[in-house]
Amino acid sequence: MAEDFIISRDSVKKEKVPKKTRIIVNIVLSVVLAFSLLFDVAAFGLMLKPTESSGSAKKEMENVVKSDNKDVTYFLVVGTDEGSTLTDIMMLVCFDHGAKKINILQIPRDTYIGSDIPTGKINATYGAAKKGESKINFLMKRINTHLGLPIDHYVTVSISAFRKIVDAVGGVDVYVPQDMLAYDSKDAAYHFSKGMNHLDGGEAEAFVRYRRGYAMGDLGRVEAQRNFYAAFLKAVMEMSYSEMASIATKCYSDFNTSMAMGTIIGYAQEVQKMSMDDINIFSIPGQSGTFSPTGQALSFYSIHKQEYVDLINEHFLPYERYEKVTQDLQINELHNTYYQGVLDNDDSNLGDYVDGNRD
Repeated sequence: MAEDFIISRDSVKKEKVPKKTRIIVNIVLSVVLAFSLLFDVAAFGLMLKPTESSGSAKKEMENVVKSDNKDVTYFLVVGTDEGSTLTDIMMLVCFDHGAKKINILQIPRDTYIGSDIPTGKINATYGAAKKGESKINFLMKRINTHLGLPIDHYVTVSISAFRKIVDAVGGVDVYVPQDMLAYDSKDAAYHFSKGMNHLDGGEAEAFVRYRRGYAMGDLGRVEAQRNFYAAFLKAVMEMSYSEMASIATKCYSDFNTSMAMGTIIGYAQEVQKMSMDDINIFSIPGQSGTFSPTGQALSFYSIHKQEYVDLINEHFLPYERYEKVTQDLQINELHNTYYQGVLDNDDSNLGDYVDGNRD
């Protein structure tokens, strides 16, 4: 076990660097797991409402395959970039009401999704909707057909929400797995030391977007993000109702959702009865590599189709009458042989990630 220590904010050096391509931060999971708790408190004392009108939300859900079982609800969660064309954070949350369990599927941003999408990557699907089409509706239907999962509700979050909500909770104590130099979307650089670090919004953003220094690349980032998600969720669940209400007031306008307030409150009341041991997180089985399916050699994440089908049948389709088989899905598999260093989905419980317990 590596020695843990906390570095003060003063010891985190910030530098300005040449402008880089801005990438949306992969952080929305923590916000989504906590937002229902925040809204639950605020809804009773504040005149809050979903940022999508009921008519608009209904249109967004047209022709989307939904769950046919009342005991399980599926949420698609995406984070949009500043131009609202990329969704570099995507996850499918499966809320199993019968088992009182939440399973979350992380969808890597570089997942190959088809040559009809610019770059071929799933994070570009949102911005590939034709004129007159809804971006979120187009993305949801693509996930229906290619990943074989229903969607009952969606949540979109702006890039500013993450920094704002982390600052609102007073920062988060997060385990950093190695020394690193990381950058936020404002081109500021942050030096972190291995061990426990207290991160504010900008620091947390830089930490969760870091990937180049990990031996496993994107999968190393997925693992580190789980450290953050667990720490953030723990911090929020330990807050008082008044503190949650204050955060909800500051941050609710950064969310768009298809859910009515009464629906949010109902789900929040269920979540409040759960512990972190009831929440599991998985990543789509696969591997990164350089491929040329669109005629241009790019870095893609290739889904391992059979392993993926096994995963969703076990953890994301708990009440399906018929299991999915590989022929049901429009997955374009670029590579199907595992290489050393694939993320182990067996270590999926978020409770195991708190305070660096898995180091």
